Amino acid sequence: MNSEKIQCANDTCQCVVTAALEPGVGSAAEAYCSGYCGDAATGEESDLCACGHPPCDEP
Repeated sequence: MNSEKIQCANDTCQCVVTAALEPGVGSAAEAYCSGYCGDAATGEESDLCACGHPPCDEP
């Protein structure tokens, strides 16, 4: 299985994560550095990222 380094799919977070490349798809699927970021991307938006993985954007 191939993988690549991409930015966490939560826009507030600037962490880089390793995402698996899906066969037949030109880019990696959405990937999050933590469950917090996955939840934040589907819920209310916040100016802060509480994922615990630095560096994250400052408001």
